[in-house]
Amino acid sequence: SARAPDDAAPGVLVVEDDEAVARVLGIMLRRDGHTVTLVASLSEARKALAEHRPSVILLDMKLPDGSGLELLDHLAATAGLEQVPVVVLSGVEPMFDHRTRSDRVVEWLIKPFAERELLRALRVATGEDPNETRRRSA
Repeated sequence: SARAPDDAAPGVLVVEDDEAVARVLGIMLRRDGHTVTLVASLSEARKALAEHRPSVILLDMKLPDGSGLELLDHLAATAGLEQVPVVVLSGVEPMFDHRTRSDRVVEWLIKPFAERELLRALRVATGEDPNETRRRSA
């Protein structure tokens, strides 16, 4: 499926292996006016990123073929992707190591989260929320 990289709405890459969760995220995001690409694994995420630079990535930490941390490494090492902001989706409290402590990880949402929390995190990530600075826990 061809995706126009210059869509008016920011493109969101959702990396989530739970199909039900991914579907709900897709509905919420599209309703908020975002263009959405859903992938279910690290390898699919890498493939999608090779074709299209998203405005923001929603990243589940536990994936069938590895950890979301590996995707953070991939972003850091890939020209043009090192600035893409990431919102982590996780069932656990934040684990901070040098990878998640980078400026790229702008929010860490603990599942289950409310739709408004997700949309607020996206606005922070894309710099559209003037009331929120991109804040991070140290």
